[in-house]
Amino acid sequence: MVNFVLDKQKGPELLLSLFRLNNHEKMTPSDGESLEALSDWVFKARLSLTEESLTSLARLFSWEAFFGLKIIPYFFLEGSPTPSGLLKMIETISPERLLSLFLSSDFMPLEKRNDVFLKSLEENEKGALEYVSSIPWLLSSDRYEAFQMLTDQAKTHESFLELLRFAEKEIASMVELENLVNYGEEILLENIERFESGFLAFLLDIEPPSLSGKMIRLHVSAFLGGSVITIEVPEKNSVISLIGVDRVRKRSLSYEKRSAAGVISAMSGQNSLRILKIVMRSSQCIDEIAFLSGVHRHEVIEILAALSRQGLVIPEIHEKELTFTSEERLIDCALEEVRKAIKEGAGD
Repeated sequence: MVNFVLDKQKGPELLLSLFRLNNHEKMTPSDGESLEALSDWVFKARLSLTEESLTSLARLFSWEAFFGLKIIPYFFLEGSPTPSGLLKMIETISPERLLSLFLSSDFMPLEKRNDVFLKSLEENEKGALEYVSSIPWLLSSDRYEAFQMLTDQAKTHESFLELLRFAEKEIASMVELENLVNYGEEILLENIERFESGFLAFLLDIEPPSLSGKMIRLHVSAFLGGSVITIEVPEKNSVISLIGVDRVRKRSLSYEKRSAAGVISAMSGQNSLRILKIVMRSSQCIDEIAFLSGVHRHEVIEILAALSRQGLVIPEIHEKELTFTSEERLIDCALEEVRKAIKEGAGD
């Protein structure tokens, strides 16, 4: 059985809601059923923030650097705090320690000497510029933002806290999204129980060996929609994966009650038909299907999930690897459902 923990605390949602708030438009192409509720929330939340808070939001939760999410391995690896617990943790750490978290490239023990060094850069603009220029993973625009944070560390700390307090109030009233999360968690557990690590690799779109022997901490998020953020922590032989509710639903392999509309949707594209033809010949893994069909692996996964939910293909675990097969009778049954629906509709 896969070694995983499903995190049910809402602490991560403080950070992920702010990431969504700043990057909503970039994330919508991957969203599904939660899009309408998320769009409505983003619109109202942005109106309630001051111009200064919006500037801080853009700096701390940019699409490329997402400094605010850098704290996740430090605060969520052993078990997520509650929203109020996370706020207390951030309140008690120093501004320079917070900057250490934002600018770290790997999970590593935090050292006081690094905090002292970063604190010294607050009054040393040249040193701050040299330091941010030496960070290889920062883009030019994010280096400027990092420089601004280093030269006013107390303000950065307070701005981050203000955003977290805002997020805490916001998520407390979002019952609709919380219901989606509960359903998403049920689907996740159902698929893991049946397909074990094969489903996690399918869900996260990573190679199964990457999960072997590791502790996997999962968190289903209302705010990530159809997106996923996976953080590997090799120092602790762990993986943290923050998964949007729509991602879980769209990649579920569990058979749903078949519908004519669902069958037509699942089979509507040429790539779907091409993949069906391949798996009708013989059972195949994802990489083989991608190779034989010429379809990108990501699209292959989406198509196989849709076909599985309609009972058009059968997912199985073969020697710890997820494989897919189909039979002519499965196609016949699905097409009969469509024929019946058309016939009944014509009689209305």
